[in-house]
Amino acid sequence: MKRILVYALAFYGILIFGGVYAAKTAVPTEVAAQTKCKNAKGQKCTPAKPGVKQKAKKKKKSKPLAPVKPSIRKDYTPPVASPKMLAIIAAYKSCMYEGEENRLDRALIRALTPRGDRQLGSSPEKLGNEICLADALGLKHYEKFEDIREARRAGELVEILTLPALVIADDIVTDGRSYARPWVRDYLVELARDMEKEFGGKDAKGRERRFTPLRVGSLVRSYENQRTQWNSPARCEFLSKERDERGRLVDVWKEEKALCSTHTTGAAADISLNRWFLGGKERKWLRKRLIEDRKLGKIIMIEERFPPHFHFLVLPPEFVPQQEE
Repeated sequence: MKRILVYALAFYGILIFGGVYAAKTAVPTEVAAQTKCKNAKGQKCTPAKPGVKQKAKKKKKSKPLAPVKPSIRKDYTPPVASPKMLAIIAAYKSCMYEGEENRLDRALIRALTPRGDRQLGSSPEKLGNEICLADALGLKHYEKFEDIREARRAGELVEILTLPALVIADDIVTDGRSYARPWVRDYLVELARDMEKEFGGKDAKGRERRFTPLRVGSLVRSYENQRTQWNSPARCEFLSKERDERGRLVDVWKEEKALCSTHTTGAAADISLNRWFLGGKERKWLRKRLIEDRKLGKIIMIEERFPPHFHFLVLPPEFVPQQEE
Protein backbone atom coordinates (compact mmCIF):
# COMPACT_ATOMS: atom_id res chain seq x y z
CA MET A 1 0.00 0.00 0.00
CA LYS A 2 2.85 2.38 0.85
CA ARG A 3 4.48 1.62 -2.52
CA ILE A 4 1.29 2.52 -4.36
CA LEU A 5 1.03 5.79 -2.41
CA VAL A 6 4.65 6.73 -3.28
CA TYR A 7 4.03 6.09 -6.99
CA ALA A 8 0.86 8.19 -6.90
CA LEU A 9 2.64 11.15 -5.27
CA ALA A 10 5.49 10.94 -7.79
CA PHE A 11 3.06 10.89 -10.74
CA TYR A 12 1.15 13.85 -9.29
CA GLY A 13 4.41 15.84 -8.95
CA ILE A 14 5.32 15.18 -12.56
CA LEU A 15 1.94 16.53 -13.70
CA ILE A 16 2.31 19.74 -11.68
CA PHE A 17 5.93 20.60 -12.49
CA GLY A 18 5.68 19.38 -16.08
CA GLY A 19 2.71 21.72 -16.74
CA VAL A 20 4.59 24.71 -15.32
CA TYR A 21 7.63 23.93 -17.48
CA ALA A 22 5.48 23.56 -20.58
CA ALA A 23 3.80 26.92 -19.94
CA LYS A 24 7.18 28.62 -19.56
CA THR A 25 8.53 27.16 -22.77
CA ALA A 26 5.33 28.03 -24.68
CA VAL A 27 5.66 31.79 -24.04
CA PRO A 28 9.02 32.25 -25.80
CA THR A 29 7.73 30.20 -28.74
CA GLU A 30 4.71 32.49 -29.11
CA VAL A 31 6.89 35.60 -28.80
CA ALA A 32 9.26 34.21 -31.42
CA ALA A 33 6.35 33.66 -33.77
CA GLN A 34 5.28 37.27 -33.33
CA THR A 35 8.78 38.63 -33.99
CA LYS A 36 9.12 36.52 -37.13
CA CYS A 37 5.79 37.78 -38.51
CA LYS A 38 6.58 40.72 -40.75
CA ASN A 39 4.88 42.19 -43.78
CA ALA A 40 6.43 43.11 -47.13
CA LYS A 41 7.73 46.41 -45.73
CA GLY A 42 9.48 44.68 -42.80
CA GLN A 43 6.94 45.97 -40.28
CA LYS A 44 5.77 43.75 -37.40
CA CYS A 45 2.37 42.19 -37.72
CA THR A 46 0.07 39.97 -35.68
CA PRO A 47 0.27 36.30 -36.68
CA ALA A 48 -2.91 34.63 -37.81
CA LYS A 49 -4.68 32.58 -35.15
CA PRO A 50 -5.53 28.99 -36.02
CA GLY A 51 -9.06 28.60 -37.31
CA VAL A 52 -9.63 32.37 -37.64
CA LYS A 53 -10.15 33.72 -41.17
CA GLN A 54 -8.20 36.85 -42.03
CA LYS A 55 -10.18 39.75 -43.49
CA ALA A 56 -9.32 40.48 -47.11
CA LYS A 57 -7.65 43.86 -47.53
CA LYS A 58 -9.62 46.30 -49.64
CA LYS A 59 -7.91 47.57 -52.78
CA LYS A 60 -6.94 51.21 -52.40
CA LYS A 61 -8.94 53.55 -54.58
CA SER A 62 -7.01 55.61 -57.10
CA LYS A 63 -6.78 59.28 -56.19
CA PRO A 64 -6.71 62.17 -58.70
CA LEU A 65 -3.82 64.61 -58.96
CA ALA A 66 -6.06 67.47 -57.83
CA PRO A 67 -9.76 68.05 -57.11
CA VAL A 68 -11.42 68.92 -60.42
CA LYS A 69 -15.15 69.25 -60.91
CA PRO A 70 -16.75 67.27 -63.75
CA SER A 71 -17.16 69.26 -66.94
CA ILE A 72 -20.91 68.61 -66.97
CA ARG A 73 -23.40 67.67 -64.29
CA LYS A 74 -25.26 64.39 -64.26
CA ASP A 75 -28.54 66.18 -65.04
CA TYR A 76 -27.00 68.47 -67.66
CA THR A 77 -29.16 69.08 -70.74
CA PRO A 78 -27.34 70.71 -73.66
CA PRO A 79 -28.85 73.20 -76.08
CA VAL A 80 -29.82 71.96 -79.51
CA ALA A 81 -26.76 70.01 -80.60
CA SER A 82 -25.71 67.59 -83.30
CA PRO A 83 -26.28 63.83 -82.81
CA LYS A 84 -22.51 63.38 -82.55
CA MET A 85 -22.24 65.93 -79.76
CA LEU A 86 -25.15 64.33 -77.91
CA ALA A 87 -23.40 60.95 -78.20
CA ILE A 88 -20.18 62.43 -76.77
CA ILE A 89 -22.15 63.86 -73.83
CA ALA A 90 -23.84 60.50 -73.23
CA ALA A 91 -20.46 58.72 -73.23
CA TYR A 92 -19.03 61.29 -70.80
CA LYS A 93 -21.97 60.95 -68.40
CA SER A 94 -21.80 57.16 -68.50
CA CYS A 95 -18.07 57.25 -67.72
CA MET A 96 -18.34 59.91 -65.02
CA TYR A 97 -21.49 58.86 -63.16
CA GLU A 98 -22.51 55.26 -63.92
CA GLY A 99 -21.12 52.17 -62.19
CA GLU A 100 -20.10 51.08 -58.69
CA GLU A 101 -16.36 51.59 -59.15
CA ASN A 102 -14.38 54.59 -58.01
CA ARG A 103 -14.75 57.35 -60.63
CA LEU A 104 -11.07 57.39 -61.57
CA ASP A 105 -10.80 53.60 -61.68
CA ARG A 106 -13.86 53.44 -63.90
CA ALA A 107 -12.47 56.09 -66.27
CA LEU A 108 -9.13 54.28 -66.49
CA ILE A 109 -10.81 50.95 -67.22
CA ARG A 110 -12.92 52.43 -70.00
CA ALA A 111 -10.09 54.38 -71.59
CA LEU A 112 -7.59 51.50 -71.43
CA THR A 113 -9.93 48.78 -72.68
CA PRO A 114 -7.97 46.75 -75.29
CA ARG A 115 -8.95 47.56 -78.87
CA GLY A 116 -7.95 46.10 -82.21
CA ASP A 117 -5.00 47.66 -84.01
CA ARG A 118 -7.35 48.86 -86.74
CA GLN A 119 -9.74 50.57 -84.34
CA LEU A 120 -7.77 53.80 -84.22
CA GLY A 121 -10.33 56.25 -85.61
CA SER A 122 -12.29 58.81 -83.64
CA SER A 123 -15.74 58.08 -82.21
CA PRO A 124 -18.13 59.84 -79.80
CA GLU A 125 -17.48 57.13 -77.20
CA LYS A 126 -13.70 57.62 -77.36
CA LEU A 127 -13.98 61.40 -77.13
CA GLY A 128 -16.40 61.28 -74.21
CA ASN A 129 -14.26 58.75 -72.33
CA GLU A 130 -11.07 60.72 -72.96
CA ILE A 131 -12.49 63.98 -71.60
CA CYS A 132 -13.96 62.04 -68.66
CA LEU A 133 -10.54 60.51 -67.93
CA ALA A 134 -8.85 63.92 -67.96
CA ASP A 135 -11.37 65.24 -65.43
CA ALA A 136 -11.13 62.10 -63.29
CA LEU A 137 -7.32 62.34 -63.27
CA GLY A 138 -7.61 65.83 -61.82
CA LEU A 139 -6.24 67.70 -64.86
CA LYS A 140 -7.56 71.23 -64.76
CA HIS A 141 -8.43 73.06 -67.97
CA TYR A 142 -6.76 76.33 -68.96
CA GLU A 143 -9.58 78.66 -69.96
CA LYS A 144 -7.60 81.77 -70.86
CA PHE A 145 -4.16 82.29 -72.32
CA GLU A 146 -3.25 84.09 -69.11
CA ASP A 147 -3.92 80.81 -67.29
CA ILE A 148 -1.39 79.14 -69.59
CA ARG A 149 1.19 81.85 -68.84
CA GLU A 150 0.67 81.42 -65.10
CA ALA A 151 1.01 77.64 -65.45
CA ARG A 152 4.29 78.12 -67.30
CA ARG A 153 5.63 80.35 -64.54
CA ALA A 154 4.52 77.84 -61.89
CA GLY A 155 6.16 74.92 -63.71
CA GLU A 156 2.85 73.15 -64.42
CA LEU A 157 3.62 73.49 -68.13
CA VAL A 158 7.10 73.11 -69.65
CA GLU A 159 8.41 74.03 -73.07
CA ILE A 160 8.81 71.34 -75.72
CA LEU A 161 12.10 71.94 -77.54
CA THR A 162 13.21 70.86 -80.98
CA LEU A 163 15.34 67.71 -81.26
CA PRO A 164 16.96 65.97 -84.25
CA ALA A 165 13.87 63.73 -84.51
CA LEU A 166 11.28 66.21 -83.21
CA VAL A 167 10.17 69.57 -84.60
CA ILE A 168 7.47 71.92 -83.33
CA ALA A 169 5.05 73.63 -85.72
CA ASP A 170 5.91 77.31 -86.19
CA ASP A 171 2.41 78.59 -85.42
CA ILE A 172 2.26 77.16 -81.89
CA VAL A 173 5.78 78.44 -81.17
CA THR A 174 4.91 82.01 -82.21
CA ASP A 175 1.62 81.82 -80.29
CA GLY A 176 3.44 80.76 -77.12
CA ARG A 177 1.71 77.38 -77.04
CA SER A 178 4.72 75.08 -77.43
CA TYR A 179 4.14 73.91 -73.85
CA ALA A 180 2.72 70.81 -72.21
CA ARG A 181 2.70 68.93 -68.93
CA PRO A 182 6.13 67.64 -67.83
CA TRP A 183 5.23 63.98 -68.44
CA VAL A 184 4.12 64.84 -71.99
CA ARG A 185 7.54 66.38 -72.63
CA ASP A 186 9.24 63.28 -71.26
CA TYR A 187 7.14 61.03 -73.47
CA LEU A 188 7.84 63.08 -76.62
CA VAL A 189 11.57 63.17 -75.87
CA GLU A 190 11.65 59.38 -75.40
CA LEU A 191 9.65 58.90 -78.61
CA ALA A 192 11.99 61.16 -80.60
CA ARG A 193 15.16 59.55 -79.26
CA ASP A 194 13.89 56.06 -80.05
CA MET A 195 13.03 57.17 -83.56
CA GLU A 196 16.50 58.67 -84.01
CA LYS A 197 18.04 55.37 -82.91
CA GLU A 198 15.86 53.54 -85.42
CA PHE A 199 16.56 55.72 -88.46
CA GLY A 200 19.56 57.90 -87.58
CA GLY A 201 23.28 57.20 -87.48
CA LYS A 202 25.41 56.15 -90.43
CA ASP A 203 24.95 53.50 -93.09
CA ALA A 204 27.46 50.82 -94.13
CA LYS A 205 29.35 53.36 -96.25
CA GLY A 206 29.68 55.82 -93.39
CA ARG A 207 27.08 58.25 -94.72
CA GLU A 208 24.51 59.92 -92.49
CA ARG A 209 21.13 58.25 -92.82
CA ARG A 210 18.30 60.65 -93.60
CA PHE A 211 14.84 60.55 -92.10
CA THR A 212 11.94 62.93 -91.54
CA PRO A 213 11.48 64.00 -87.89
CA LEU A 214 8.21 63.89 -86.00
CA ARG A 215 6.25 67.13 -86.33
CA VAL A 216 4.20 68.22 -83.31
CA GLY A 217 1.25 70.24 -84.59
CA SER A 218 -0.52 71.03 -81.34
CA LEU A 219 0.05 71.00 -77.59
CA VAL A 220 -1.75 73.09 -74.96
CA ARG A 221 -4.70 75.27 -76.00
CA SER A 222 -6.90 77.78 -74.22
CA TYR A 223 -10.68 77.66 -74.57
CA GLU A 224 -10.55 80.55 -77.02
CA ASN A 225 -7.99 78.78 -79.18
CA GLN A 226 -9.93 75.52 -79.01
CA ARG A 227 -12.99 77.27 -80.42
CA THR A 228 -11.02 78.12 -83.57
CA GLN A 229 -10.51 74.41 -84.31
CA TRP A 230 -13.26 74.05 -86.91
CA ASN A 231 -12.78 70.28 -87.21
CA SER A 232 -12.89 69.51 -83.48
CA PRO A 233 -16.11 68.05 -82.01
CA ALA A 234 -14.93 69.08 -78.52
CA ARG A 235 -14.48 72.79 -79.16
CA CYS A 236 -15.95 74.15 -75.91
CA GLU A 237 -19.19 75.18 -77.58
CA PHE A 238 -22.31 73.73 -79.17
CA LEU A 239 -23.76 74.11 -82.62
CA SER A 240 -27.32 75.30 -82.22
CA LYS A 241 -30.07 76.16 -84.69
CA GLU A 242 -31.63 79.61 -84.34
CA ARG A 243 -33.69 81.92 -86.52
CA ASP A 244 -32.09 85.05 -87.93
CA GLU A 245 -33.78 88.41 -88.52
CA ARG A 246 -35.45 86.99 -91.64
CA GLY A 247 -36.82 83.98 -89.80
CA ARG A 248 -34.40 81.50 -91.37
CA LEU A 249 -32.81 78.69 -89.38
CA VAL A 250 -29.05 79.23 -89.22
CA ASP A 251 -26.15 77.59 -87.40
CA VAL A 252 -25.12 79.43 -84.25
CA TRP A 253 -22.22 78.40 -82.00
CA LYS A 254 -23.04 78.65 -78.31
CA GLU A 255 -20.00 79.33 -76.14
CA GLU A 256 -20.72 76.96 -73.29
CA LYS A 257 -17.85 75.57 -71.24
CA ALA A 258 -19.24 72.08 -71.39
CA LEU A 259 -16.96 69.59 -73.13
CA CYS A 260 -13.52 70.79 -74.17
CA SER A 261 -10.71 68.90 -75.83
CA THR A 262 -8.01 67.47 -73.58
CA HIS A 263 -5.61 69.88 -75.30
CA THR A 264 -6.95 72.47 -72.83
CA THR A 265 -5.37 70.44 -70.00
CA GLY A 266 -1.87 70.49 -71.51
CA ALA A 267 -1.73 66.67 -71.39
CA ALA A 268 -2.43 66.02 -75.09
CA ALA A 269 -0.35 66.32 -78.25
CA ASP A 270 -0.86 65.95 -82.00
CA ILE A 271 1.75 64.52 -84.37
CA SER A 272 1.23 65.10 -88.07
CA LEU A 273 0.76 62.20 -90.51
CA ASN A 274 0.84 64.50 -93.52
CA ARG A 275 3.11 63.06 -96.22
CA TRP A 276 4.74 66.46 -96.59
CA PHE A 277 6.06 66.21 -93.04
CA LEU A 278 6.53 62.48 -92.35
CA GLY A 279 7.90 59.78 -94.64
CA GLY A 280 6.39 56.35 -95.22
CA LYS A 281 8.79 54.32 -93.08
CA GLU A 282 8.54 56.88 -90.27
CA ARG A 283 4.72 56.79 -90.36
CA LYS A 284 4.75 53.00 -90.19
CA TRP A 285 7.17 53.05 -87.24
CA LEU A 286 5.17 55.73 -85.42
CA ARG A 287 1.87 53.91 -85.83
CA LYS A 288 3.36 50.66 -84.49
CA ARG A 289 5.01 52.42 -81.57
CA LEU A 290 1.91 54.34 -80.51
CA ILE A 291 -0.19 51.18 -80.66
CA GLU A 292 2.34 49.45 -78.39
CA ASP A 293 2.29 52.36 -75.94
CA ARG A 294 -1.50 52.33 -75.97
CA LYS A 295 -1.49 48.63 -75.04
CA LEU A 296 0.92 49.42 -72.20
CA GLY A 297 -1.49 52.07 -70.90
CA LYS A 298 0.89 54.98 -71.47
CA ILE A 299 -1.38 56.90 -73.85
CA ILE A 300 -4.94 57.17 -75.15
CA MET A 301 -4.75 57.66 -78.92
CA ILE A 302 -6.97 58.54 -81.88
CA GLU A 303 -6.03 58.69 -85.56
CA GLU A 304 -7.66 61.68 -87.22
CA ARG A 305 -8.10 62.00 -90.98
CA PHE A 306 -8.73 65.71 -91.55
CA PRO A 307 -6.02 66.82 -91.32
CA PRO A 308 -4.15 63.49 -90.93
CA HIS A 309 -2.53 63.25 -87.51
CA PHE A 310 -2.29 61.18 -84.34
CA HIS A 311 -3.93 62.75 -81.31
CA PHE A 312 -2.99 61.27 -77.94
CA LEU A 313 -3.46 61.96 -74.26
CA VAL A 314 -0.40 61.03 -72.19
CA LEU A 315 -1.14 59.52 -68.78
CA PRO A 316 0.87 60.68 -65.76
CA PRO A 317 3.45 57.95 -64.90
CA GLU A 318 1.80 57.09 -61.58
CA PHE A 319 -1.37 56.01 -63.40
CA VAL A 320 0.32 53.79 -65.99
CA PRO A 321 -0.41 50.11 -65.18
CA GLN A 322 2.59 48.21 -63.82
CA GLN A 323 3.74 45.46 -66.16
CA GLU A 324 4.38 42.01 -64.68
CA GLU A 325 7.96 40.83 -65.13
